[in-house]
Amino acid sequence: MAIITDANVTSFIRSLIGEEEAKHWTDEEITLYKQFGMVAVNSKYWYLLAPTEAKVAATSLAANTASVSLPTDSAKILRVEVAENRRLLRKIEPDELWKYSLYDDGAAVENYLNVWYLEYYDTVTDFPETLRPLIALEAVMFAFSKDKGITAGIRDMHARFEEIATTFLSTDSMYEPTIFGDDELERQYTESNPCAWSFRDGSIYLYKAYDESN
Repeated sequence: MAIITDANVTSFIRSLIGEEEAKHWTDEEITLYKQFGMVAVNSKYWYLLAPTEAKVAATSLAANTASVSLPTDSAKILRVEVAENRRLLRKIEPDELWKYSLYDDGAAVENYLNVWYLEYYDTVTDFPETLRPLIALEAVMFAFSKDKGITAGIRDMHARFEEIATTFLSTDSMYEPTIFGDDELERQYTESNPCAWSFRDGSIYLYKAYDESN
């Protein structure tokens, strides 16, 4: 099968809107619609990309801190594990924070956590080839909104992006053993601190179970 290039996708978009050369739709608009299409496809199908496209980065813990920085190219965190033994850290939901206190060990640890994640895709060729036609079709849907009445067009676009955002944000981690292997340690939470993590402000914060005796 021939590789679907970025230029192929652009040509496909223009053939579907019936305008091979820029007239009603400028090249800049087509590029923008294509970028919207990439956001839509990446957000809708991230869970299908996870088994084969996930990346892993070893992140270090600085002294006297409770957080590690995320990989700069991360779009969605899939799992967090202790690098030494691959034991999975539990993700804390917001309503569970009261059960934990911040991890505040004074020691620095190199290559402390493995962070599994999906990276940002900013070019068509970053995507698996089977998803590239969907990028074109999403772009066509955005392009045709230019010909609709402003109220209907904005309403349709709002509904589409609402669906996309909900799909992407409603599930923000993934622990499926079938995706990352079936090692026994992967299905156990650490028995030592830190025992859990939470994501905010572009970092992973580490927690330990709250000790009521303190």
